[in-house]
Amino acid sequence: MKKQLLLPLLLLGQIALGQTNELIKVAGTKCSLIPPSGFVTASVNGIYPEESKTIEGKIKDALLSTVYDSAQNDDPLSAATFSIDVTNTDFKLIKYISGSLIYSTDGKIPTDKPTLILGHSIAKVAVDNQKEYAEKRLKKLPGGERLILKIIKEITIDNLKGYEIIAGGKTKEDKTEIIYQVMLFDGKGDYYLIVGTTREDTAQNIKTFKSIARTFKRK
Repeated sequence: MKKQLLLPLLLLGQIALGQTNELIKVAGTKCSLIPPSGFVTASVNGIYPEESKTIEGKIKDALLSTVYDSAQNDDPLSAATFSIDVTNTDFKLIKYISGSLIYSTDGKIPTDKPTLILGHSIAKVAVDNQKEYAEKRLKKLPGGERLILKIIKEITIDNLKGYEIIAGGKTKEDKTEIIYQVMLFDGKGDYYLIVGTTREDTAQNIKTFKSIARTFKRK
């Protein structure tokens, strides 16, 4: 049975998303449906960057058109606009949030174990220099200001060109951390981001990250 959700709408002035205790902060707005107390609920959010303020009305209209379908099959892998293959690896899907798939090897988030996050840009961006943009995106990751770039090279996956980056640094707890990032551009203002993080068995995990990244496919 489907029912229209008639709920209050809340606008928050800033969003903060991340997969570690250090959150990735993004200037923008988050629209949320707030249900009455006593209801079993699911959160419905619409997120857009600060520079895309003009789409706020469309986001709110979309949220207020939400319907509940008790027969719907909740399959995050089907909801994503892309796919990867983690067969024969230790990575487990944890959640699908804001268009991103989040994996870890111990089934937990946050965690000190290896993690893998795949996402799609939430708005179109004008990118004149893809290499420079990929490097700047790396620095926006949690602890990115402490990362030292080790390798950056061009890569093509699923007919999308982009850059593969390996960087290293220290956490606040002075633990060695390796970051693997792939950023793929579609040439139309959208990009896909793959980020792997590991603090253990780094050589093997980087090899695994590379293998998984190369299975990336758009739907």
